[in-house]
Amino acid sequence: MPRKTSRRPRAHRYATKADIAEIHRIFGERKDWLEKLERTCATQFARIAQIQAELDEIRNAWTKRVRGKPR
Repeated sequence: MPRKTSRRPRAHRYATKADIAEIHRIFGERKDWLEKLERTCATQFARIAQIQAELDEIRNAWTKRVRGKPR
């Protein structure tokens, strides 16, 4: 019968200053990326709202013209 080997629990590895600096750098990049994405989305939503307003204006003018014609 094979002999059981006892496994020793791994020692905890504590984060070094370099590890923490790397984590801060990564989160900083993510934050910058998210801020850029938010600005881009805000610009796109503003343009969509502008296009929708223009379409509504055209639709209203068309509706008035069509309803105003005698049959």
